[in-house]
Amino acid sequence: MINKESPPEILIVDDDPTTFSIIEGYLQPSNYYVHFADNGKNALKTVKKVRPDLILLDIMMPGMSGFEVCEILKNDEATRDIPVLFITSLSDRDAHKKAIECGGEGFIVKPFNEGLIRAYVKTFIRTKKIHDDVKQRLASNTDFTSMTIHDLNNLDFAVSANLELAMLDCIQSPRANRYLTNAQHGLEKANKMIEQLQAIMHAESSREDLDFTPINVIDLIDDAARPLEAQMESKDLRFHMQESDFVEIQGNKDLLLRVLANLIGNAVKFAWPGTQIGVECLGAGSRWMEVIISNQCDPIPEQYHDLVFEKFKKVPNGKKREAGIGLGLAFSRSAIESHGGRIWLESPLSGQESGVAVHFTLPSME
Repeated sequence: MINKESPPEILIVDDDPTTFSIIEGYLQPSNYYVHFADNGKNALKTVKKVRPDLILLDIMMPGMSGFEVCEILKNDEATRDIPVLFITSLSDRDAHKKAIECGGEGFIVKPFNEGLIRAYVKTFIRTKKIHDDVKQRLASNTDFTSMTIHDLNNLDFAVSANLELAMLDCIQSPRANRYLTNAQHGLEKANKMIEQLQAIMHAESSREDLDFTPINVIDLIDDAARPLEAQMESKDLRFHMQESDFVEIQGNKDLLLRVLANLIGNAVKFAWPGTQIGVECLGAGSRWMEVIISNQCDPIPEQYHDLVFEKFKKVPNGKKREAGIGLGLAFSRSAIESHGGRIWLESPLSGQESGVAVHFTLPSME
């Protein structure tokens, strides 16, 4: 894949070394890295090793023809996007037609014209770069969409639980009103997330700096935990926040609210009934605050402590944990690192045989 740190790589495939020398001389002033293969078999080996950005491929070679090489490349998902330009002394229409039909992007007829070759190469290298950029952007959008869907599912679960409890209290009561208010609050967050997704996908290429503002982390934790009241009540969970003098941080409120909603949501989802969800804020030096969210649940083996923060990874411990480990924690790590902080797992809890605690740091108010 073309990137800004290394020159584009070109593979020339021809059984005549003179052809390689001529084309290499044409391309040398343009800072391309040029490879050579003298037959089809060696060409396929080189492509697997190098993954060039463009292939100049002779048609008439001993053993495997250029047509056969091109068909193999275009039938392989890993190499089908590499543009192939045929270089040939054949000038008949059928040869050119077959070159295009087997997947080639074009052809150059011998004897070579230096200006034409350099123009062809420049055009197809630029096309390959555009293709790579678009592919990478689509992959990024897919990851972000998957993470957002994960968050929306968490909110939907909270909304559904609140509504079910409200319907059980069929008469009007303060408790029913609270459940309905929580449900409405969750739906508003879901709508806001969808709006943010649309805005980010529309202007994804701009990558503007995050807007950091002073935030009271205790208030933010309250906002994140409020939609989970119904789930906590259904499992008889208690929410315990240790008092702290360290409450003011610098950060992006929307991102950090999603992080806290993910982490507290996971803590509630996997907590043993009748236990406690703990939240603690500690001073981690003059410039940093450490936040700890913990619960009582089956422990996560140490070898999986880093794995749980990778996208689409699950903890293979045979428990019920695998349904909730993955995108939420991957997003949380990305968001915390965008603030300059770090995030890590502790399990079991210190001095115990069970439980999980997620620690993360954020910049505090100077």
